[in-house]
Amino acid sequence: MRKHIIFICCSIAIGVSVFAQKTLVTNSKKPKTPVKKSTPVKPVKNYITTYYEIPDDSSHSIWYEGFKEVKFLEEMKNTLNSVFKINTPMKLTLKGCGMVNAFWDPEEKELKLCYELLNFMQDRYRAVYKNEDTMATKVGQALAFIYFHEVGHALIDVLDIPLTGKEEDAADYFSFYFLASNEVPEGVDAAMEGARFFKTFAIERDSINAEKLKKGEKVELPFWDEHSFEMQRFYTIFSLIYGSNPDKFDYLVSEGYIGERRPIIAINEFKKIKRGWDRVLKNHIKWHK
Repeated sequence: MRKHIIFICCSIAIGVSVFAQKTLVTNSKKPKTPVKKSTPVKPVKNYITTYYEIPDDSSHSIWYEGFKEVKFLEEMKNTLNSVFKINTPMKLTLKGCGMVNAFWDPEEKELKLCYELLNFMQDRYRAVYKNEDTMATKVGQALAFIYFHEVGHALIDVLDIPLTGKEEDAADYFSFYFLASNEVPEGVDAAMEGARFFKTFAIERDSINAEKLKKGEKVELPFWDEHSFEMQRFYTIFSLIYGSNPDKFDYLVSEGYIGERRPIIAINEFKKIKRGWDRVLKNHIKWHK
């Protein structure tokens, strides 16, 4: 992969996060607090650290070099520090994991982005998009949604945010909330591409299961998995986007992105999700003058 493709991928993901964080802080309602006498401003301690692991696998080297050169992790750290009051040490890392994944490690307080996931995303999108720049843009958009899904897990942990349902669903809701709930175009594109990326797994599973059925083999669906099924995630994300502005996104209904019954509840669903995250985060957001 040419390095400029890495730069496009990173720039898209970084750009999405920057636009989203500025819009979130601007559009959120600052809680009313009594006026206090001015006091000397104390230096703010930086609790977030970053680390790029030197890869053993040569296929990972381009990611290591490219992401480090554009300071991807540092940009993600800056975004989080610009928006949230984080007072717990945590790490943002890029490393080999031995599996295709990105995940929050609650024991190590570490958000791990795996080289294997980046290789996987590159291969999957390259099979669909022959134009390298287009492919890199799509990877960057999907990566932004996936990364802030994991940020959702991290914040639920370090900010001690209460849950009343599955954490994986909550992390999807957070990624949508952060990137797209204020209709930032770049964020909406990222949320849409994240949803489409999940759909590719559903299509792949259907194909595998169809072959098994032809052979008379048993088909088992992973009902045990902590994640909602990929198509559920796909429809939920698009439903929230529709609910954020039904007039603007009415084409999602006619084009079959949210099913037949979901539009009826999508508007209230969006309002509840946004209001919920507004409330649980209101004391954790840094309010810019």
